[in-house]
Amino acid sequence: MHSSSGFIGRRRNFCELSSSHGTGVYLAPLGLLALEGQKEIARQGRMASLLTGKEREIVPCAGFIASIIEMLGLHKPVDCALIGEVQKFVVERCAVHRR
Repeated sequence: MHSSSGFIGRRRNFCELSSSHGTGVYLAPLGLLALEGQKEIARQGRMASLLTGKEREIVPCAGFIASIIEMLGLHKPVDCALIGEVQKFVVERCAVHRR
């Protein structure tokens, strides 16, 4: 696990880590950051699908998904993950379990 104060630093470290893994998720707080993540993964020579509230670009055989945190799918295990705002993830998951 890597922790840093800046999203840019976490993104850079995730891209370095993802180069040695076959699958991963890049979870950003905003759609624009998810798009930047998809582009960064592509610069590393990997394919990534993009899932945001407005966009759904599924890339066949892509091992990576760049998306907003709200679009996280928990049904498929991955090798590595970047979560841009962990506190948002925890709050939303707790809200789901309370319903």
